[in-house]
Amino acid sequence: MNIKNLRKTFTYNMWAIVTGGGSGLGLAIATQLAGEGCNIVIVGRSQAKLDSAAQAIMDACGAPAVRVETLSLDLSAADAPETLYSWTCEHDIKVDILVNNAGAYAYKPVCDFTGEQMAGIVDLNVGSLASMCRVFGADMARRSADGVRRYILNIASYSVYMPIEGFAMYAGSKAFVRTFNRCFAKEM
Repeated sequence: MNIKNLRKTFTYNMWAIVTGGGSGLGLAIATQLAGEGCNIVIVGRSQAKLDSAAQAIMDACGAPAVRVETLSLDLSAADAPETLYSWTCEHDIKVDILVNNAGAYAYKPVCDFTGEQMAGIVDLNVGSLASMCRVFGADMARRSADGVRRYILNIASYSVYMPIEGFAMYAGSKAFVRTFNRCFAKEM
């Protein structure tokens, strides 16, 4: 989906959450959305990265044209989606676009992982993403009567098509995301 095609559906004061928005692809998506006039919440583990990213977004988009909020949160924690949703409610932020970009990987054979390392990848790449869709998707559906189009973008990976040695955990978790996206889109 081309973000610029969303412009015609944007309304005043729309909000987007971008997980993993402190750097890389997440920061690029957050900056693009802000450039289209969307207020942004970037979520990640490092407050220093989030602060730097927020400043970069504001510099690129011309403060105070958009609001940029940050929340330092470990999204692999079981209660993180509900914590983030509660935080948005406390700050009177009604999320219209959710970008699930946060992800974890380690480049090594499956047999070299500890159980804790494997769980961390699955918890973030699979569990958190699905729970974020459940929590924010339900909220978006409840508000659908207002006629505003809302969006959820779950970032998978091209690795789902490439069997690469040492990438089984990451590619496997992103294969879940690819299949989940197709099914969840039908449900929504």
